[in-house]
Amino acid sequence: MGQTSPGDPPASGPATTAVAVSATACLNIRLVPDQYPEEVVRPVARHLRTVAPPGTNYRLEVLASTDPVTVPHDHPLIAAADRALHTTWGVPPTHLSGGGLTA
Repeated sequence: MGQTSPGDPPASGPATTAVAVSATACLNIRLVPDQYPEEVVRPVARHLRTVAPPGTNYRLEVLASTDPVTVPHDHPLIAAADRALHTTWGVPPTHLSGGGLTA
């Protein structure tokens, strides 16, 4: 007898086993300052080659990437955003370094 999920009572009838014929994974990797996409893709590809069972077909496809950029806190656009935020919220913004958006 088979189970439909852990904790369920056994199903009536013969047990069956299903093995997926394909799988898909989407990785979203955030880079740190001074780290470039090609520096990350190579080790990921190497890891996949190492762990993929013999006879497994896989494809690593980079759908989008962008090089890192750091905008100085004294840039005119940052100053304009600071003024707008201060006007809107009544307090000056705090500058934090962080990653975020891709085009």
